[in-house]
Amino acid sequence: MFESSYGIERMAMERGPLLREEVRQCKAIKNNKSTLFILISVCIVLIAGCTITPLISGSFDPREMRGGVYEGFYEGGLNSARVEVSVGSQEIKSINIIEHDALLGVMAEAVIIKKILEQQTLNVDAVSGATNSSNVIINAVKVALDKACREE
Repeated sequence: MFESSYGIERMAMERGPLLREEVRQCKAIKNNKSTLFILISVCIVLIAGCTITPLISGSFDPREMRGGVYEGFYEGGLNSARVEVSVGSQEIKSINIIEHDALLGVMAEAVIIKKILEQQTLNVDAVSGATNSSNVIINAVKVALDKACREE
């Protein structure tokens, strides 16, 4: 028992600096594994949340819209949008984005609004690189227009 204990002590004394370096490297590897685990977890969450939001089906008839201001909200994936849509005599007069939570899709806001107003339809192409945000904004406008067609 004494010999094995003495052997360990002697080895520790002889290899002291080297042993300390090995311990430091082991700790660094452990920290790297923890960091790698966190990065992988974040990537999985982001990828899972980046599925493309489908457009709400159905069209709207401008002849059925009642004038006024209507709010629409839609949440899809990691994005959400709240819009305010002003409707006049059978036309969409203006669209204001009240809030838009998006990672990179903020660039879609002005483009999508311009397309909808110019074409007076929700059947517009999404902005490349911001498809999910485009669809979320279009869906929020659709929710608002559905209210304009339903309210008496």
